[in-house]
Amino acid sequence: MDYTIDYVLDDYTLHNVKYDINNTYFVNDVPYISYFFASLFLYYCCYQFLNFVMKNNYDYQNLEQDRKNYFLKNIVKTIAMIVIALHGSSLLYQGVVNDIWDNRVIYMAGYQYSALDVLGLIMVRKLPINSKIHHISSFALSVLNTFVDYSQPTFWLGLPIYCLLSCYAFFVNMYLGLRLIVAPKNLRFILNSAYFSYMVLLFLNWSFQLKVGYEHVSTIGLTYDLVLYFCFIAFVAYDDISLVQFLKYHREKKVD
Repeated sequence: MDYTIDYVLDDYTLHNVKYDINNTYFVNDVPYISYFFASLFLYYCCYQFLNFVMKNNYDYQNLEQDRKNYFLKNIVKTIAMIVIALHGSSLLYQGVVNDIWDNRVIYMAGYQYSALDVLGLIMVRKLPINSKIHHISSFALSVLNTFVDYSQPTFWLGLPIYCLLSCYAFFVNMYLGLRLIVAPKNLRFILNSAYFSYMVLLFLNWSFQLKVGYEHVSTIGLTYDLVLYFCFIAFVAYDDISLVQFLKYHREKKVD
């Protein structure tokens, strides 16, 4: 009798373990990667809708197609970043204040963000090399993200923080898009907002990255996954530094 009970309990436990493992990749029996493809399709529809809205804009219509796509990429990304930032604010608050991190929301937000970058790679052929590296790294990190259990202490916590703080810097993409069709003198507020908000957010971001990295090395040591993480983050940071230099250059330009 005791044997039978133990067998049932063991089978139940194994079932739960299997469910927990599967839950890393699925939500309600739907793979998390499906949010990437759904977001990709939604953003593509937004490209087409915005292109339709801009059909009567003279400055937009005079752009070559790749520049049009670059405009669409940045404006759609601006709107998506605002939405992700608003949605992620509660996640950030619960995580930082109460140390409660929702794996499901983090996985979904990661794919929603990386879908923006992947579509940008597809639609804009003449992206700078630093942007291409950033976008590829963004997708790779969104995949690795789904292998992490954020309910446990981990340095990978720096990843959703990086993603969310990056979304708060939406003025950067707004400026990158609007500068193609709006006179520079009319974009001074957006340019200054982009530059200063980006500087502050990068400082906060890298302070946190170094903090979690230091804590991991202090308690566990230098591990392969930590090195892999910072290699990918360094690729993203390279694009961040290039953007800061770009914004600084445009702030210092004389505008009539």
